[in-house]
Amino acid sequence: GEVLSDAPSAAVLLAVETAEDALPIESVLMPQRLLPLEAGHWAAPEGVREVAVSVVLVCRARLSEIAVTVASPGYAEGHDAPVISGALQEQPASSSPDAWEWTLPSAKPGDTVKHALTSGAVGRLLMLRIRLPNGSNGQLHLARITVRGVPEPLVFSPPQALQDSLEGASKQQLAALLAHRLGVVAVRPTRQWVTVVPGGGVRFEHDLSPEILIAGVLLELRHGAAGPGTQPASATLRVLDRTTPEAKRGGD
Repeated sequence: GEVLSDAPSAAVLLAVETAEDALPIESVLMPQRLLPLEAGHWAAPEGVREVAVSVVLVCRARLSEIAVTVASPGYAEGHDAPVISGALQEQPASSSPDAWEWTLPSAKPGDTVKHALTSGAVGRLLMLRIRLPNGSNGQLHLARITVRGVPEPLVFSPPQALQDSLEGASKQQLAALLAHRLGVVAVRPTRQWVTVVPGGGVRFEHDLSPEILIAGVLLELRHGAAGPGTQPASATLRVLDRTTPEAKRGGD
């Protein structure tokens, strides 16, 4: 399967307790080509036996494997080799029942240990619990996590209201845009969308259907053939994220 957990395309969602001399929790997702193991690794403060780590994966997917690359001083089973449990979700939830649990074996620095995931769950938010084994007095530490799986694009049929409002975009183009991780669709504004602002600017206003859930857009306007000061001839609209629970509206 594809690697789904490499930063910066994937990210840790919430803060995690970290020892003063350790790297932040975000380091566990950094590829070694960007952050070598020799640079350090994440560790919990002394006395902290369990942490929760929320990982936003590169895309919605069905997971197949989780792997841990071990840093110095290595792991001793029953001492500081952690127990990792997790569940995959479509969106944040108040509770996260564990779908699987994995007790890491003893391992040397530089080793990569792997665990197959067969739950069949599909989602983008991976909720992990990392804890010391019962009776251990070691320190909780982790170098790198790699998650693999098969991308599962979200199949979405856009409402008729949205299809009718985006001129120049066919149903097929719009469906393809919303079914992939990121997409671009070119639209041609009508005169009702554009208002010329005193001083030479333009205001582009158009309300999307409230059924469309997006976190933001990147909008690029291009002037018509007559040059600056004329009505824009086209606009490029990039959907930045469609998994956020509610769309945010920006300013002018």
